[in-house]
Amino acid sequence: MQPTDIEFEATQWPAGQGGFHTQAIRVRDASGDSPKSFHIIYDCGSRSVRTTIQGSIDAYADKLAAEGVDDVDLLVLSHFDADHVNQLAYLANKNLRIARVLAPRLTPLEKLLLLAVQPDPDDDTYNALVMEPLETLRDLFPEASTELLGPDDIANEEDEDTAGEAPRIGTQPHFPKGHAVYGRSQGKKILWEFAPFLDKGAAADPRVWQRIMSQLPLPNGVLKPEDLSVSCALALIKSHAKDLKDIFNSVFGNNGSNFASLCLYSGPAPGEGLLLQGVEGRLDGRIYLHEYSYLLMPWCWRHAKPSGAWLGTGDARFGCGQKDQNTLTDLVAHLTRDRLEEVVLVGVPHHGGSKDTSPRFWEVLPHAQVGTFHTSGQYTHPSHAALYYAQSAGVHNIIVDKPGSKFVLTSSWGLV
Repeated sequence: MQPTDIEFEATQWPAGQGGFHTQAIRVRDASGDSPKSFHIIYDCGSRSVRTTIQGSIDAYADKLAAEGVDDVDLLVLSHFDADHVNQLAYLANKNLRIARVLAPRLTPLEKLLLLAVQPDPDDDTYNALVMEPLETLRDLFPEASTELLGPDDIANEEDEDTAGEAPRIGTQPHFPKGHAVYGRSQGKKILWEFAPFLDKGAAADPRVWQRIMSQLPLPNGVLKPEDLSVSCALALIKSHAKDLKDIFNSVFGNNGSNFASLCLYSGPAPGEGLLLQGVEGRLDGRIYLHEYSYLLMPWCWRHAKPSGAWLGTGDARFGCGQKDQNTLTDLVAHLTRDRLEEVVLVGVPHHGGSKDTSPRFWEVLPHAQVGTFHTSGQYTHPSHAALYYAQSAGVHNIIVDKPGSKFVLTSSWGLV
């Protein structure tokens, strides 16, 4: 028994074409007190029949209730596509107290294009969430501290210590705009990190607004970004929906929405002395991989050591094009290779879109063993290219879509 033991549990829940991922970190220190547990959610939405994801949300809430837990420490939204956020209102009705919410900050152009390209006219909550995200998230989760992150907010500087005289084991903001579980009995040693990286996307470029607006036949000339309101956006979409979609395709091609997406690393902090003791994966309750599976299963032979962390990617773009490769370079520089080498489980970018991964993406994750694809087969996801890149890198592909496809990774760590 190490002085401090940590158990990490990551669950990819069935959601159809969408995403609902949860994690629990349980910490037991040498005092013999009951373990402290910390919980996060990453994305909450689906384009498929909603009974699937709502069943997953129900099962998660029931699991927490059975453990006597009613607090979620961190809710992270990778981006504002409907299939990643349109079940937040359902989640909000589960009487879980959300302590902190992180999401990307949208530009006016992203707001307009999100509603134009994938409108959901009957969902007032979704429309408000896109156009007024901060206010809507605060209405949904009134007890949460809510932050919208832009490229300038995530710099390579440590956040100020806001924990004060905190208890022996607790959580606090850490890493640029991230979060951490720490142990003050160990001299405020960081036990576990939630470290974000923002792929800002091409639509974040302010010059694109002028380029798109100049092509719209508006009676009063070019619309200014600051004049865009919910009613204005919906009216503009109603009268110019086809024009907006045509212009969108002409600017971005058929390469996807290319909006800002917040990636998240969840794992040990570099240099903090955590030693992996075991890792196990279960698919629908059946053992799927074990601590030493890389010795037993041919598809894992490339892995030099077991690892036990997770990387969520939302709809980030790490494809073969030069811009996407530059984004991948930024990811490595920001999160560092030390963190990425701890990753064993990966939420594959953009449900396995054909232009969103590359061989190099898997090269920077040398110990990844499992990639989860959160798709029901819509939009040709997962693509043959994404499946091939992962498999060629020795990563096993799991499609998490229907009830019975839940994947759970657990890893245990000791502090040395």
